[in-house]
Amino acid sequence: MSIDLSSINKKEYAVIMKDIVKQFPKVLANDHVNFLVKKGEVHSIIGENGAGKSTLMNQLYGLYTPTSGDIFIFGEKKVFRGPGDAIRSGIGMVHQHFMLVDTLTVAENIVLGSEPKSGMVFDLKRARKEVKELSEKYGLFVDVDAKIEDIPVGMQQRVEILKTIYRGQKFLF
Repeated sequence: MSIDLSSINKKEYAVIMKDIVKQFPKVLANDHVNFLVKKGEVHSIIGENGAGKSTLMNQLYGLYTPTSGDIFIFGEKKVFRGPGDAIRSGIGMVHQHFMLVDTLTVAENIVLGSEPKSGMVFDLKRARKEVKELSEKYGLFVDVDAKIEDIPVGMQQRVEILKTIYRGQKFLF
């Protein structure tokens, strides 16, 4: 069932995905999906494997482009041409398959792409300190010096969550 955007205050919603369709060559992954989230709300999307949950979220994150439908962030229509566009709109994503570099440390992974610098040089000491403080603030305790390849999956998930918080994302999916 389609939603009538004229009957709601779009700015009241942090995210609106309206009539999202994603058609792959032989698979209709999303068929006119509507997803609305107000600021501060927590939602769960559940369904069987292959139901289109990840496909829907990958469109919100800019990894896929909807075949049709619209995405609004705080009432502003968005077209994400890639994850960078979504990130600039405040969207963070913890992927089902983590996007971490196994040979780097926890701190290095969290700051990767937004590294603190001292002049022109990566400031690892500051990165370690910032990540440690962030992990303590949110109760997501991690060993900042551990290599990703040496930590359990649960801690890797915390690293992914901390990565989005570190970048100041407004939404976490």
